Order: sequence, then structure tokens, then C-alpha cells
Amino acid sequence: VVTALSTAAITNQAAGSYTETITTGGGETGVLGMVIVSNDQVTVTATVGPTISFSLSGNSLSIPNSGNLALAAESVSNSITLTLSTNATNGFAVTIQDLNGNSSSSLYSASAAHTFAQAPVGNAATLAAEGFGAGSVSASSGTIPAQFLATTNQVGRITTSAVNFWTGTGAVSAATATPFFGAYATATTPAGTYTDTVTFIATATF
Repeated sequence: VVTALSTAAITNQAAGSYTETITTGGGETGVLGMVIVSNDQVTVTATVGPTISFSLSGNSLSIPNSGNLALAAESVSNSITLTLSTNATNGFAVTIQDLNGNSSSSLYSASAAHTFAQAPVGNAATLAAEGFGAGSVSASSGTIPAQFLATTNQVGRITTSAVNFWTGTGAVSAATATPFFGAYATATTPAGTYTDTVTFIATATF
């Protein structure tokens, strides 16, 4: 015989120690002891800290890879690899900035007392006059802005103000971009060894 009770047989009490007498259907009785506590829950907390790592595969390049710049034609360097990881849910930005320190941000030769012109303003393009710039064909994750997005050897203008070179909208693991540099020398560009210092800075938005 199964009997359903319409109300609870035992009602929980406030925190404390209690006994309940239980009687079976056969007339047997027993005493049940219990303790009701008010602090019977555990709150578990775990914190994941913000992380970002950024590296360059190399710190020097030559334009072209060997020999002298071609005259009246664009020459390009090999590419380096930028590698970035971050758990920032709102994404990241890698900026490019010229820190040469001379009056114009571009290749400069102290011995020749000459600074290369910058790449034209606007989207990346193949240089057709004296100039210097940077480009990247693609990134494994995120976006290369049109200013630096190349299909082959197109480059964009680098300035002394930091501008976005590579951006993303979420977290990434070991994402890569491959910048290269291009220069165009004319028949009248003074002979000399030209250098420039370009800085890439990675930031994440958490």
C-alpha cells in the first residue's frame, strides 16, 4: 500500500540541533538527530587575468634583400612576422610609427644629407616615384587596413604618428601578420646608406 502525504511529514527548522521521532507502519519508533546549519553553501571564485604577448621574428631588414636599390623601380625587403596572442574580448590593435628622429619620417642618410620621400597618402600602392613605405599581404586573423594592404608589393605611408597597421575584434592565439618595406630610388637620389627606425606597438582592449 502506498500512501501519499498531502503535506510534508517533516518541516525544516531554523538553524540548530533537533531530534525527530519516527514511527513506522509496524509500530516501531526511532529517534533521528539532525543539525541544520545556516552556512551550508560555498562560493567558488576563479579569476582569469588579462593577457597579451607580442613578438617580432626579426629586428632588421634590407631593401632589397641584397645589393643596391634599383633605380626608377620599386625594391622590397623580405617580410618579418608579427605574432600576437591575447584574451581581450574587445580585440587588439598593432600600430606602426616612424621614430627616425629626423624632420621627415622616412629613410635617411646623414652622409648624403637626404631623406626619402614618403609613400603617397591613401591606400597602399606600388611606388612610381621616390618613396618609402610598408605593406602586408594578409594576416592570419584580423584586418590589415587599406593604407597598408598589399596584393603584391604595394606599400603605404608611415608617419611619426602611430597609425593602425593590424587590428582585430576579439581574442586570438598566435595570430600573425607579415609586414615588409618598399623603397623607390630615382636616377637623382643621392648615393649613400639610408636607414630608418620603425616601431610596432600592440595594445589590447579588455
